[in-house]
Amino acid sequence: MKNIYSKISLLLVATFLVTFGFAQENSISPIFSVSASNGNMENTLASINQKTGANLSIEDFSAESYLGNNFTVSTLESSNVDKIYFLNNSNNLSVYDLPYFFDPEYTADQNELIISNNITDLDYHHQSTYIYAYDLNSENLFTISPNLGIVSNTINIPFSSSLENFSIKTTNDYVVLNGKDVGTINLSFYNLTTTTHSAISLSTDFVELNIIGNQHLNKLYAIAKDINDKNWLLEINPNTEEVNTIGELPSCSNCSTEDYSYDKNGIALDWENNQLLTILTETTASITKHFLMTFDLANAEQVYFSALDKKYSNLYFNKASADLVFPGDTNHDGIVDSKDLFSIGLKYSFNTIARFTQNTNWIGQHSFNTGVIKQGVDVKHADCNGDGVINTEDIEAIKENYSYIHNSNKTSVSAGIDCDYPLAFTFPSGAYENNDITIYIKLGEIAGPVTDIYGVDFTVNYNNSFVVPGTMTTTTFNSWFGTDNNNFNRADFDDHPNSKIDINVTGNDLLNRSGGGDIIALSWTMEDDVVPIIDISSQMDLSISDITIININQDIKESCGEDTSLAVYHKDVVSITTINNKQIEIYPNPAQTVINIESDEKIDFIEFYSITGKLIKSIDFINKTSVDISDFSNGVYYLKILSEDKTYMDKIIVD
Repeated sequence: MKNIYSKISLLLVATFLVTFGFAQENSISPIFSVSASNGNMENTLASINQKTGANLSIEDFSAESYLGNNFTVSTLESSNVDKIYFLNNSNNLSVYDLPYFFDPEYTADQNELIISNNITDLDYHHQSTYIYAYDLNSENLFTISPNLGIVSNTINIPFSSSLENFSIKTTNDYVVLNGKDVGTINLSFYNLTTTTHSAISLSTDFVELNIIGNQHLNKLYAIAKDINDKNWLLEINPNTEEVNTIGELPSCSNCSTEDYSYDKNGIALDWENNQLLTILTETTASITKHFLMTFDLANAEQVYFSALDKKYSNLYFNKASADLVFPGDTNHDGIVDSKDLFSIGLKYSFNTIARFTQNTNWIGQHSFNTGVIKQGVDVKHADCNGDGVINTEDIEAIKENYSYIHNSNKTSVSAGIDCDYPLAFTFPSGAYENNDITIYIKLGEIAGPVTDIYGVDFTVNYNNSFVVPGTMTTTTFNSWFGTDNNNFNRADFDDHPNSKIDINVTGNDLLNRSGGGDIIALSWTMEDDVVPIIDISSQMDLSISDITIININQDIKESCGEDTSLAVYHKDVVSITTINNKQIEIYPNPAQTVINIESDEKIDFIEFYSITGKLIKSIDFINKTSVDISDFSNGVYYLKILSEDKTYMDKIIVD
């Protein structure tokens, strides 16, 4: 994975580098699983990142071994502490609450449900809020109260299967039984509306089938292994009783394995992205490894392949819906970025209710609502460290967790675009290779001021080939906007590999300001050798985008940003002067056989370059001479003249 190095300069804190990956890499992912280590059960509920395999432990909830047991989860959208039901034996369920965030009051209490009927497998039905269970011995389907364990609605549905190949899955309209009997894989569909059932058999080419369903999807999906040990992604439509092959899945990571398998309890559906997630275990040279794999449900193409640090099973997908504080995401829009400085400035010095957990760890944390709303969310989110007061210490969480994302109650703010509040650049007279450069960013003009401004957030896009990595940063000065570290806070987040720097300037005095002109400076070191000598200068593209400007009432001002370029000159061009002036004169131009050069200054030498930059001729020079160019082919050439400490360049035409 390509890393992004982000330079952060904040207030009077010294600049430093932090490494972060793609935003999703550091996310609170809605993919959950139970883990084990060295063959021992940890019973740790973990959130797993499907792109990288990185995981975040949420809670340790049991000391007993449930890894790989048949299970079901009550993943309700309106719930933030769902329940996981492990099948211990044929008539006993172990039940635990599942928090999707760190909860200091979590006790991991275990409840036991004693069922009057035997159970082979079970699945929580989200529409009815009952658990559907099936017993292979009695061939009965029945519902179970998830809180009391009371059995009801017993229905006899004949179905034969070996124990290890049986499973039950539900959709909103169907209960689907999956099993293998006498070498044949069978599916039975029970329609919950019509209370009728039917059965089909799969092709004898398939020897194993693991299915998965979700209340958000009408169809079920399955991983099937055929007689040649190849794995396939299947789509199962209970309405039409059709089973379609979507495509072949990889059977291993390098296919030199001694053994590989997809965990039947390690399959989940990401209904938001239309993807199937599954855990693959493989053994090579007696070494067992585990992987989390993601496939597109439309074509079976592999989306992600990530190594896991230990064995995981009991995989499921769900999104927490709590109004949790993720330190750094002050506006609670799902991502930590420079705009999060707004919320701190808008309620600077405001007292909140201190959290039980006073830290900036990137995990959802309980916090009491204040009832005060800023930027559409409770101001508690701006108290990043949970100490009960909003101040500069909370800005540290933005630095620590910059670019991290989560999946809890996202909101967004958008703004229209016009030029009532324009952001633009102020450039110096010259910029050169291998030199430090400072430009300025202005909001409004002295002759055309803007009014009632409290915070400004924007992105400067630049050509990173011109910039030495790690040198792009902001500096401030006393301007109409205010004084840094006095009445406003400043932050910048440089993303050199992606050619952009996010910048935020927000007041902390709870006072709007009005004015026009430069508000912040942007400095960096120019790379060496980015300008071809024959071109004299190159254009470094610069633009301002993703602008959000607010006043103290959080009204968003309509704004636009400049799209321009900065002329960067070759480092040898100490002074740029038109060559045909009183100091140096060249004639004729165009020329045919001879060029005359006269100078008031001492000239050391001259050089002629082709249009491609190849050196054609070099001549030691005196103050007045004629240069024979009769051997030059017709075309355009570059003439470079070195005089004392200056370099002059121009084009000549030979015709």
